[in-house]
Parts: sequence; structure tokens; C-alpha cells
Amino acid sequence: MSMTGFGRGEVVSPDYRITAELRSVNNRYGDIVIHMPRSLMRFEQDLREVIQTRVSRGRVELFLDFRDLRTEEGAVNLNLPLALSYDRSLRELAERLGVPYTSSVEQLALFKGVLDTEPQEIDADSLRDLFVEAVGLALDELTEMRRREGAALETDLRERLAELSAAAADVEIDQATEVNAWRRRLTERLEQVLNAEQMEYLGESRIVAEVALYADKADVNEEIQRLRSHIDMFDSLLSGESPIGKQLDFVLQEMNRELNTLGSKSVSRELTAKVIEQRSIVERMREQVQNIE
Repeated sequence: MSMTGFGRGEVVSPDYRITAELRSVNNRYGDIVIHMPRSLMRFEQDLREVIQTRVSRGRVELFLDFRDLRTEEGAVNLNLPLALSYDRSLRELAERLGVPYTSSVEQLALFKGVLDTEPQEIDADSLRDLFVEAVGLALDELTEMRRREGAALETDLRERLAELSAAAADVEIDQATEVNAWRRRLTERLEQVLNAEQMEYLGESRIVAEVALYADKADVNEEIQRLRSHIDMFDSLLSGESPIGKQLDFVLQEMNRELNTLGSKSVSRELTAKVIEQRSIVERMREQVQNIE
């Protein structure tokens, strides 16, 4: 499953409207950041636990919008003494400045504290349930988007894994061909500098011994087998359930280690080029794995 996604959930009751938006991006660890009104911070831990049940890795940001629909029907309190005090102060200011004073009820009502809505009690338990429901709906959308992104990543990774497996088979074939070619080149050079009597004195056994030393130095069968084992493990992990991102990254590191050893044993430009190609494939896979949960 990908670590990148977005989800939105909204719950409306007769008293409240709650909107939850979730955004997630890749991160090595699980990081949850919640943006919500300070007055509702008592619900933060509950919502964090809800998210953690569905998301184990990545940076997730939750944005919550809360509207109390009852305020439209709530009582409005008039602070008449404060309104009269504003009026007197404005009238005095106009006299001191020598300008006409025009009083306006609408203007006075805009001053802070003149009109206030009466706060209503909030049912914390029911509000908590609504928050959890809204976040759950957002998580459903987020999970679905992450799953689609993950499926696309899996398809691409399997294609690259097939390329890597084919390249490993080519290296095995090239190794056997290179040893035979080296024996042929060695024999040709010896024949150029030695006469028939010297060649007979040297003997076939010495040539065979030299070829054996060369083959042992160039032998990469062990590295190829370990690389194949890592390829099989990677393929098996792709078929498993999330979270698998860290495991995939570890397996790719081990692949890179084997390819480094292959490169150090390379005895031909062709083999070196193929190892470089394989390392490039692994590096591209590692970049993609960073976005898998």
C-alpha cells in the first residue's frame, strides 16, 4: 500500500457539522499531526488512536472543521450598559474633534461585547462519536486511494524485478562464456610466443590450472544464487499484506550488496556494464519502495 493519499469525511447531526480531511505522504516512521480547534483538544488522543489502527507508516495530517449549528438558534444577550458607554464615548470624541456625531445602532452592535450569543453546553460523548465517525469516513477514502497507488507501484516493481532476474541469468551465461573465451585467448597468446616443443613441455595441465585459477577468481555463482534468493523474497513480500515497506527496503539493500561484490569480481567490460545496469534497476526500485507502507 502506498503512503500517499487523501481522504475526506463529513458528518452532520441536528446540532453539529464535522468535516475531517486526511492527507498522507511518505515518511520512514509513523507521524500523525492533528489540526483542530483548541477547545476540542480533549479529543486529540482518541482520534490519534483511530488513525493508528489504520495507518502504521507515513506522515498523516488531519484537518478538522467543527460547526455548532445550534448557535443560529441560540439566545442573543445585549450588554446595554456597555452599548451606552460606547455611545457616550463616541459622542464625547465627536465634540472634542468638533465634528457632528451621528449615532447608529448597527454601528454600536458591531463593538465587541455589545451583542453576544449565549454559549450552549456540548455533549462531549456524542461529539466524540461524531468526530470518530467523520475521521473513519476520511480513513476509508484515504485507504482506498493508498491501495490504488500501492497496486500501481506493485505492478511497476514486478516489472523491474523481472528485468533484474533476466539480467542475473545473463550474467550466469556470460560468466561461463568468458571463462572459455579466456582459455582460448591464453592458448593463442602462448602459441604466439612459444614453439611447439615449449608448448609440449608446458603441457595441457598447466593451461588447465591457469584457467581454473581464473575461473575461481571470476566465479560469481554464489553471489548470483544469493541475488536470486533476494529476488524471490522480494516477490514474496509484494504478495503479502502491509506494512512491508521497511522489509522491501532491507532486501534491496542486500541486493545492492551482492551486486557490489559482483562488480568487484568482474573480469570483463560486458559484465561490468550489466552489473551497472542491475544496480540502476535496484536504485529505481529503492526510490519507489520509499513510498510503500
